[in-house]
Amino acid sequence: MPERNKPWKICRVGGREFQIYQEYDDEVKESYPAYPDFAECPEYTDDGFSFATAEHEGCPHYKPHDPEGPGTDDCGGCLWFRRDETPFDIIGVCTCDTLRRKPNEKNADNPDRIQT
Repeated sequence: MPERNKPWKICRVGGREFQIYQEYDDEVKESYPAYPDFAECPEYTDDGFSFATAEHEGCPHYKPHDPEGPGTDDCGGCLWFRRDETPFDIIGVCTCDTLRRKPNEKNADNPDRIQT
């Protein structure tokens, strides 16, 4: 089993650093990278854009990179999904203005918290 105190990978995107650790699954007897669950616990850049994982299911604002090519229907295949360091990092930022949280907009999960 890998050490928990040493990250397996570090993803840098949107002015943030996400340390990814391996977690061990006793049932399948294998380790896997435990990425943040941004659907369950949303996080935002200072500009109000949301962090997402490439594998997250796309939304109604999904726009393929190539309208003529095959679409993937996940965030990683969306034109709005941006990565900073490498073209295949699983963590990125959704740059869709429609989904962007505006300044002073209250967080739906916590109506008392205001985005600054």
